[in-house]
Amino acid sequence: MIEILFTGTGLAISGLALWRSGRVRVLDLRTQVRRELAALRVEIEELLRQIQLGVMSRERVSSVTGRGGALEMFRATAEMDRVELEALRTDLAAVAKVTLLASYGQVEAKAVIAQEIRTRVNLLSERYRAAFAEDERSREHIRADQAEHVRHLLNRASPGG
Repeated sequence: MIEILFTGTGLAISGLALWRSGRVRVLDLRTQVRRELAALRVEIEELLRQIQLGVMSRERVSSVTGRGGALEMFRATAEMDRVELEALRTDLAAVAKVTLLASYGQVEAKAVIAQEIRTRVNLLSERYRAAFAEDERSREHIRADQAEHVRHLLNRASPGG
């Protein structure tokens, strides 16, 4: 009888230890997901600011180069991207609700959603990095053209030029 009691107690302790080690894995993953979600919130906010700055940058360049049609397309794309980021921010809020007793599978599903959001944010971020680089190249051409124009005017105005 005592042997059965010891065996039962040993099984209960083993079961509790197994459950606890599984909970530690879940809690570790839950912490990673929360950390990723916090980073994504910051990155989405920053990207929303980059989009706004990108539109202003493109407006300035277009005012000099006269590419109004391209500007309107850029504005429309930027607005669609802004709306998408707002939706992603809403998705983040839904994913952020991870209960303390959530299963590993539930937390892992949220980690997958967070990774999908991360991928989309990275793609949008790259789009605006490329747009800023393109605007900077346009500015360099504008500066070079203006410098050439000034040199030409100075050469014409100088005696003997």
